[in-house]
Amino acid sequence: DSFKAAGYQTAMIGKWHLGNTIEQHTPNARGFDHFYGHFNTDVSYFDHTFAGGHDFQENGKSVNHQGEYATDIHGDQATRYIKELRDPDKPFFMYVPFLAPHSPVQ
Repeated sequence: DSFKAAGYQTAMIGKWHLGNTIEQHTPNARGFDHFYGHFNTDVSYFDHTFAGGHDFQENGKSVNHQGEYATDIHGDQATRYIKELRDPDKPFFMYVPFLAPHSPVQ
């Protein structure tokens, strides 16, 4: 919220892992204008599932990248945000926690 108050656009791409069962705990409710990623830490790198459910989304809508490596998706989506989604006339803050350092090791 501090970045937004200073005129920044805010984006979070990658692993959230700070709560997802209550909407107020999700990235878009916690100060990020744009979210692309997953809520759970250890989703499968290639089918993006956790505990039998699909966990990859853009601003609350499920997205499918079946077979694509999650860390590559994070990088591609960060690039997409910079080149296509943000207003180039305004400053931005983007947080990108990659899945790569976490299990499962794939």
